Amino acid sequence: MEQLEGHQGKVEDNLKGLLSQRDVLYHEFRTVGVQSDPERKDRVKQEISALTGQIQKLRREVALCQDIAHRSGKMRER
Repeated sequence: MEQLEGHQGKVEDNLKGLLSQRDVLYHEFRTVGVQSDPERKDRVKQEISALTGQIQKLRREVALCQDIAHRSGKMRER
C-alpha cells in the first residue's frame, strides 16, 4: 500500500508540473507575438497537444491508483 501511495504521489507531482508547463504555453499562445507568427503559433500548438496527451495518461494512472487503493481497503475489511 505504501508503494502505491508513493507511486501515486510521484505521478501527481509530475502531473502538476506538466499542467504548469501547459498553462505557460496557453498564455504564450495568446500573445500577439505568437499570433502574428504562424510557425511559432503551430509550434506552440503542437507542444500544448503533446503535453495534453501526457496529462491524460497521468490522470488515468492517478485514477487507477485511487481505484486500487479503494479496492484494497474493501479487501482488508473482509
